[in-house]
Amino acid sequence: MPSLSPLSTGTVPGASQPVRTRKVSAWIGFALLLIGLLGVIAFRGPFAAPWLPTFAIILAFAGLAKILGGVTYSGAAAGLLVTSLLFLSGGAPMFVAVLLVFVLTLAATKFGRARKQSLTIAERSGGRSGRQVLANVGISALFAALSHLTPYRLPLLVGALAALAEAACDTVSSETGKALALEPRLITSGKIVSPGTDGAISVPGTLFGALAAMLIAMAAFVTGVLDPRQATIVAGMGVFGMLVDSLLGATLEPRGQLTNNTINLLATLTTALLATIVAW
Repeated sequence: MPSLSPLSTGTVPGASQPVRTRKVSAWIGFALLLIGLLGVIAFRGPFAAPWLPTFAIILAFAGLAKILGGVTYSGAAAGLLVTSLLFLSGGAPMFVAVLLVFVLTLAATKFGRARKQSLTIAERSGGRSGRQVLANVGISALFAALSHLTPYRLPLLVGALAALAEAACDTVSSETGKALALEPRLITSGKIVSPGTDGAISVPGTLFGALAAMLIAMAAFVTGVLDPRQATIVAGMGVFGMLVDSLLGATLEPRGQLTNNTINLLATLTTALLATIVAW
């Protein structure tokens, strides 16, 4: 299913103001939780990467992402937060992984843009908002921080990387599917639907999404974070999480029970938890 909606605001159409306020408050609370974990890591140390050079690199990365149109200003701020947690908790290999996610998703979003615009399913200009960044990468940052603060470092790192693989797999599969698929089908019934329909999957989209998940796992293996078995878990769970995302999108999003951002968060959380359990 699409990781970003052209008109996505994170609220259900027609929702009352108190409901919208609660949803915004929930995302602010999640961001504050991550800020708190970053503070704990900064207080306790030692870092998995040097602080000052790390911050300079992350700041440059956030600025570049904004210049390239990958994120809004709030997205750049959220990206700065989650990337800081990933880098300080997991070191350079985690930064390589999140950088690869950004490159893959940005390239997939721009791929076939003319066709997407003609079908009015192209992503909105300006890039991901802060909520969208937290929805896609926040769980990975959370698990990376817990891997640094608890005795269960390796299983939780596997979970963090699997969440990144799911985020890449979901967005790449959605964006390439919208550009290439002629007859996408609803995951629940197999019914042929229009490109961009919530819960729709396609052969080219699924293949490209699986390739994206494999690239994240391969990067973690090449940088020495994971062994072949753990890398396989990351790739496999990334694809599984993408299917969970599509299933939720086909069943709950059309009814207004969940927003796209919430579905992305739940899919990455499910992926991270299962990958951690399997790795353990």
